[in-house]
Amino acid sequence: MLSVGGTAQLLPSLRFGGSVYNITQSRLHEETGEYLPTLMRAGLLWQPLELLRLVVQTDKDVDYPASFRTGLEYQLRSFLYLRTGLSTQPLSLHGGLGFWPGRFRMDYALQHHAHLGVQHQLSVGLKLQTE
Repeated sequence: MLSVGGTAQLLPSLRFGGSVYNITQSRLHEETGEYLPTLMRAGLLWQPLELLRLVVQTDKDVDYPASFRTGLEYQLRSFLYLRTGLSTQPLSLHGGLGFWPGRFRMDYALQHHAHLGVQHQLSVGLKLQTE
């Protein structure tokens, strides 16, 4: 399986990223003929202010309609982030908080999915290297 991706700084406040996963359309299993999905993704990150980030992204699986995502992150304090977003195919709404004091990281997200209802996600991390 072969996948490629990259990012480019278009302007000081604007970045582009894109990737293609499974370009070779590798099979999951030879006997069944099932293929791994081939996914294409592209997105833009715009940071009009130091404390504000806006993101738009499109995802396309070759077998399904394209989906679109948009999100916003606002840095309330040096260690506290507020996030919200929306995605299509299927429609879902997102909200969350990031708490990053020092080397410790904790992120919480709440998603309302059209088919699955409300979902909660939590990640906890520790940055091992210092800058």
